[in-house]
Amino acid sequence: MTRSQWMTELKKYLITLSGDDMERALEYYNEIYEDKNEAGIPEKEIIYQFGNPRDAAKKILDDLASANEHAADNSRTYITPVIPEPPQQQPPPQPLPQMTMANEPVKSKTPVWAIVLLIICIPFLIGPVIGVVSTVFALFITAWTLVGVLFIVAGALILSGLAGIIYSVYTLTMSGPIGLAQLGISLAALGIGILMLIAAVIVLRLWIKANIVLFKLLIRLITFGKVKFKIFNGSKQGGQQ
Repeated sequence: MTRSQWMTELKKYLITLSGDDMERALEYYNEIYEDKNEAGIPEKEIIYQFGNPRDAAKKILDDLASANEHAADNSRTYITPVIPEPPQQQPPPQPLPQMTMANEPVKSKTPVWAIVLLIICIPFLIGPVIGVVSTVFALFITAWTLVGVLFIVAGALILSGLAGIIYSVYTLTMSGPIGLAQLGISLAALGIGILMLIAAVIVLRLWIKANIVLFKLLIRLITFGKVKFKIFNGSKQGGQQ
Protein backbone atom coordinates (compact mmCIF):
# COMPACT_ATOMS: atom_id res chain seq x y z
CA MET A 1 0.00 0.00 0.00
CA THR A 2 1.31 3.45 -0.95
CA ARG A 3 1.10 6.67 1.09
CA SER A 4 -1.72 8.01 -1.06
CA GLN A 5 -3.73 4.81 -0.71
CA TRP A 6 -3.23 4.72 3.07
CA MET A 7 -4.34 8.35 3.47
CA THR A 8 -7.38 7.73 1.27
CA GLU A 9 -8.38 4.75 3.40
CA LEU A 10 -7.93 6.76 6.60
CA LYS A 11 -10.04 9.62 5.22
CA LYS A 12 -12.80 7.17 4.32
CA TYR A 13 -12.98 5.88 7.89
CA LEU A 14 -12.95 9.45 9.31
CA ILE A 15 -15.88 10.58 7.16
CA THR A 16 -17.97 11.36 10.27
CA LEU A 17 -15.48 13.98 11.52
CA SER A 18 -15.75 17.66 10.83
CA GLY A 19 -13.53 19.19 8.22
CA ASP A 20 -11.08 20.68 10.74
CA ASP A 21 -10.71 17.47 12.77
CA MET A 22 -10.14 15.41 9.66
CA GLU A 23 -7.61 17.90 8.36
CA ARG A 24 -5.70 17.83 11.66
CA ALA A 25 -5.64 14.03 11.64
CA LEU A 26 -4.38 13.83 8.06
CA GLU A 27 -1.84 16.61 8.68
CA TYR A 28 -0.56 14.76 11.75
CA TYR A 29 0.18 11.61 9.79
CA ASN A 30 1.60 13.59 6.88
CA GLU A 31 4.09 15.28 9.22
CA ILE A 32 5.11 11.94 10.70
CA TYR A 33 5.55 10.55 7.20
CA GLU A 34 7.73 13.46 6.10
CA ASP A 35 9.94 13.19 9.22
CA LYS A 36 10.48 9.46 8.74
CA ASN A 37 11.04 9.83 5.02
CA GLU A 38 13.71 12.49 5.62
CA ALA A 39 15.33 10.06 8.07
CA GLY A 40 15.81 7.62 5.20
CA ILE A 41 13.00 5.20 6.00
CA PRO A 42 11.38 3.91 2.80
CA GLU A 43 7.71 4.48 2.10
CA LYS A 44 6.79 0.81 2.47
CA GLU A 45 8.32 0.62 5.94
CA ILE A 46 6.60 3.85 7.09
CA ILE A 47 3.19 2.59 5.96
CA TYR A 48 3.90 -0.68 7.74
CA GLN A 49 4.62 1.24 10.96
CA PHE A 50 1.38 3.25 10.60
CA GLY A 51 -0.58 0.01 10.73
CA ASN A 52 -4.10 -0.58 9.46
CA PRO A 53 -5.92 2.67 8.50
CA ARG A 54 -9.12 1.33 10.08
CA ASP A 55 -7.40 0.83 13.46
CA ALA A 56 -5.86 4.30 13.32
CA ALA A 57 -9.23 5.87 12.48
CA LYS A 58 -10.95 3.95 15.30
CA LYS A 59 -8.40 5.26 17.82
CA ILE A 60 -8.91 8.85 16.65
CA LEU A 61 -12.71 8.57 16.86
CA ASP A 62 -12.56 6.99 20.32
CA ASP A 63 -10.27 9.74 21.64
CA LEU A 64 -12.53 12.47 20.22
CA ALA A 65 -15.65 10.87 21.70
CA SER A 66 -13.98 10.62 25.11
CA ALA A 67 -12.84 14.23 24.96
CA ASN A 68 -16.31 15.43 23.95
CA GLU A 69 -17.92 13.58 26.88
CA HIS A 70 -15.71 15.39 29.43
CA ALA A 71 -15.95 18.79 27.81
CA ALA A 72 -17.47 21.44 30.08
CA ASP A 73 -18.83 23.55 27.27
CA ASN A 74 -21.97 22.07 25.67
CA SER A 75 -21.57 24.21 22.61
CA ARG A 76 -19.88 22.66 19.67
CA THR A 77 -16.17 23.12 19.89
CA TYR A 78 -13.41 21.67 17.86
CA ILE A 79 -11.14 19.64 20.03
CA THR A 80 -7.78 18.70 18.69
CA PRO A 81 -7.86 14.94 18.35
CA VAL A 82 -5.39 13.09 20.51
CA ILE A 83 -3.71 11.01 17.85
CA PRO A 84 -1.46 8.32 19.26
CA GLU A 85 2.01 7.74 17.97
CA PRO A 86 1.87 4.91 15.46
CA PRO A 87 3.10 1.71 17.08
CA GLN A 88 6.65 0.80 16.26
CA GLN A 89 5.99 -2.51 14.70
CA GLN A 90 8.65 -4.99 13.92
CA PRO A 91 9.89 -4.78 10.33
CA PRO A 92 8.50 -7.46 8.06
CA PRO A 93 10.64 -10.57 7.96
CA GLN A 94 13.01 -10.69 5.08
CA PRO A 95 12.43 -13.62 2.72
CA LEU A 96 14.90 -16.41 3.16
CA PRO A 97 17.29 -17.02 0.29
CA GLN A 98 16.04 -19.63 -2.06
CA MET A 99 17.53 -23.00 -1.18
CA THR A 100 18.63 -25.45 -3.81
CA MET A 101 18.56 -29.20 -3.53
CA ALA A 102 21.84 -31.03 -3.25
CA ASN A 103 21.31 -32.74 -6.59
CA GLU A 104 19.94 -29.63 -8.32
CA PRO A 105 22.51 -27.65 -10.29
CA VAL A 106 22.80 -24.00 -9.35
CA LYS A 107 21.66 -21.83 -12.18
CA SER A 108 24.22 -19.32 -13.32
CA LYS A 109 24.31 -16.87 -16.15
CA THR A 110 26.36 -17.95 -19.12
CA PRO A 111 29.21 -15.49 -19.72
CA VAL A 112 29.30 -13.65 -23.01
CA TRP A 113 32.72 -15.02 -23.94
CA ALA A 114 31.39 -18.58 -23.71
CA ILE A 115 28.54 -17.75 -26.11
CA VAL A 116 30.95 -16.09 -28.55
CA LEU A 117 33.33 -19.07 -28.35
CA LEU A 118 30.46 -21.46 -29.02
CA ILE A 119 29.38 -19.47 -32.09
CA ILE A 120 32.95 -19.51 -33.42
CA CYS A 121 33.27 -23.27 -32.88
CA ILE A 122 29.96 -24.16 -34.56
CA PRO A 123 31.45 -24.38 -38.11
CA PHE A 124 34.19 -26.70 -36.83
CA LEU A 125 31.67 -28.91 -35.02
CA ILE A 126 29.28 -29.36 -37.93
CA GLY A 127 31.66 -31.64 -39.85
CA PRO A 128 32.36 -34.12 -37.01
CA VAL A 129 28.68 -34.15 -36.03
CA ILE A 130 27.62 -34.95 -39.59
CA GLY A 131 30.30 -37.65 -39.76
CA VAL A 132 29.13 -39.28 -36.54
CA VAL A 133 25.48 -39.16 -37.60
CA SER A 134 26.32 -40.62 -41.03
CA THR A 135 28.35 -43.43 -39.46
CA VAL A 136 25.58 -44.32 -37.02
CA PHE A 137 23.00 -44.28 -39.82
CA ALA A 138 25.22 -46.49 -42.02
CA LEU A 139 25.69 -49.00 -39.18
CA PHE A 140 21.93 -48.96 -38.59
CA ILE A 141 21.19 -49.74 -42.25
CA THR A 142 23.93 -52.38 -42.33
CA ALA A 143 22.48 -54.14 -39.30
CA TRP A 144 19.03 -54.29 -40.87
CA THR A 145 20.59 -55.54 -44.11
CA LEU A 146 22.39 -58.36 -42.28
CA VAL A 147 19.14 -59.39 -40.60
CA GLY A 148 17.45 -59.43 -43.98
CA VAL A 149 20.28 -61.46 -45.51
CA LEU A 150 19.99 -63.97 -42.68
CA PHE A 151 16.30 -64.50 -43.49
CA ILE A 152 17.06 -64.77 -47.22
CA VAL A 153 19.79 -67.38 -46.70
CA ALA A 154 17.59 -69.36 -44.31
CA GLY A 155 14.72 -69.29 -46.80
CA ALA A 156 17.00 -70.33 -49.65
CA LEU A 157 18.36 -73.30 -47.68
CA ILE A 158 14.86 -74.41 -46.66
CA LEU A 159 13.57 -74.17 -50.24
CA SER A 160 16.62 -75.90 -51.70
CA GLY A 161 16.40 -78.62 -49.06
CA LEU A 162 12.74 -79.26 -49.83
CA ALA A 163 13.39 -79.26 -53.56
CA GLY A 164 16.35 -81.61 -53.07
CA ILE A 165 14.28 -84.01 -51.02
CA ILE A 166 11.62 -84.12 -53.72
CA TYR A 167 14.22 -84.58 -56.45
CA SER A 168 16.11 -87.27 -54.46
CA VAL A 169 12.97 -89.44 -54.52
CA TYR A 170 13.23 -89.47 -58.30
CA THR A 171 17.00 -90.08 -58.15
CA LEU A 172 16.53 -93.12 -55.90
CA THR A 173 14.60 -94.81 -58.69
CA MET A 174 17.54 -94.26 -61.01
CA SER A 175 20.52 -94.84 -58.67
CA GLY A 176 20.29 -95.75 -55.03
CA PRO A 177 23.66 -94.43 -53.75
CA ILE A 178 23.32 -91.13 -55.58
CA GLY A 179 19.75 -90.68 -54.42
CA LEU A 180 20.68 -91.39 -50.82
CA ALA A 181 23.56 -88.90 -50.97
CA GLN A 182 21.31 -86.28 -52.50
CA LEU A 183 18.65 -86.97 -49.86
CA GLY A 184 21.21 -86.56 -47.05
CA ILE A 185 22.49 -83.29 -48.45
CA SER A 186 18.92 -82.00 -48.87
CA LEU A 187 17.98 -82.93 -45.32
CA ALA A 188 21.14 -81.24 -44.02
CA ALA A 189 20.30 -78.08 -45.99
CA LEU A 190 16.73 -78.16 -44.70
CA GLY A 191 17.92 -78.55 -41.11
CA ILE A 192 20.48 -75.77 -41.41
CA GLY A 193 17.86 -73.52 -43.00
CA ILE A 194 15.39 -74.16 -40.19
CA LEU A 195 18.07 -73.41 -37.55
CA MET A 196 19.07 -70.25 -39.39
CA LEU A 197 15.40 -69.20 -39.60
CA ILE A 198 14.97 -69.65 -35.83
CA ALA A 199 18.18 -67.71 -35.23
CA ALA A 200 17.01 -64.96 -37.62
CA VAL A 201 13.70 -64.61 -35.75
CA ILE A 202 15.53 -64.35 -32.40
CA VAL A 203 17.99 -61.80 -33.81
CA LEU A 204 15.14 -59.79 -35.33
CA ARG A 205 13.26 -59.62 -31.99
CA LEU A 206 16.40 -58.56 -30.13
CA TRP A 207 17.23 -55.98 -32.79
CA ILE A 208 13.70 -54.52 -32.68
CA LYS A 209 13.92 -54.17 -28.88
CA ALA A 210 17.33 -52.56 -29.24
CA ASN A 211 15.89 -50.09 -31.77
CA ILE A 212 13.05 -49.21 -29.38
CA VAL A 213 15.53 -48.55 -26.57
CA LEU A 214 17.73 -46.43 -28.85
CA PHE A 215 14.69 -44.49 -30.06
CA LYS A 216 13.58 -43.78 -26.48
CA LEU A 217 17.08 -42.62 -25.54
CA LEU A 218 17.24 -40.39 -28.61
CA ILE A 219 13.87 -38.76 -27.87
CA ARG A 220 14.79 -38.18 -24.21
CA LEU A 221 18.14 -36.72 -25.29
CA ILE A 222 16.48 -34.34 -27.76
CA THR A 223 13.79 -33.26 -25.29
CA PHE A 224 16.20 -33.11 -22.30
CA GLY A 225 14.37 -35.91 -20.49
CA LYS A 226 10.94 -34.22 -20.64
CA VAL A 227 9.34 -36.95 -22.77
CA LYS A 228 9.15 -40.48 -21.42
CA PHE A 229 7.80 -43.62 -23.06
CA LYS A 230 6.27 -46.72 -21.54
CA ILE A 231 6.45 -49.58 -24.01
CA PHE A 232 5.52 -53.22 -23.40
CA ASN A 233 4.40 -52.36 -19.86
CA GLY A 234 0.88 -53.52 -20.55
CA SER A 235 2.01 -56.87 -21.93
CA LYS A 236 4.38 -57.42 -19.04
CA GLN A 237 1.72 -56.65 -16.48
CA GLY A 238 -0.73 -58.94 -18.23
CA GLY A 239 1.81 -61.78 -18.20
CA GLN A 240 2.49 -61.29 -14.50
CA GLN A 241 -1.22 -61.52 -13.70
